[in-house]
Amino acid sequence: MEIKEYKLSEKELKKIKKKYWKSILVNAIMFLVFTILFYLSNKNRTNYDFSLILFNILFGIAVLLLFLNLIGTILSSKDLRKDSKERKKIKTAIIIKEKNELVKTGSSRSNISTTTYRLLFENNDFLTVYDVRKNDFNKVKVGDTITLVCAKYSKLVIKIEWNSISIKNKGYLA
Repeated sequence: MEIKEYKLSEKELKKIKKKYWKSILVNAIMFLVFTILFYLSNKNRTNYDFSLILFNILFGIAVLLLFLNLIGTILSSKDLRKDSKERKKIKTAIIIKEKNELVKTGSSRSNISTTTYRLLFENNDFLTVYDVRKNDFNKVKVGDTITLVCAKYSKLVIKIEWNSISIKNKGYLA
């Protein structure tokens, strides 16, 4: 696997900064929503049974994990500053190790199901999993080589290509 370094353009730098700030915003909103729901669900409670205690423990763990994720995202700004200062990006080839189609079915009341199309890559320092759109998922095969362009330090993805065709991330914020 050959790794090449290139200069990060102003447009690409803006793109990774935008992704970073959007991820902080989404993490903060999710943390606030869960914290407010946790507070409201316990606001006027006087008696607790076992199921409510178990619910509060699980809800508390979810709030704690969201908080830790938010803190981790905020602290990763050091890498983004280093990317801004040095303006370097990495271009490398990674190989698809596995393709997974994950189906989540809705509740018993709704028949809605969602499908996530996921590519898993061979061991590398930059990217292990990437969720893609269905048409991109159907195009690529296990063993295909994907070209990855990412920021050197923060490792935020700038572009992923297969046979010079851009592969879009299904859930990316930017």
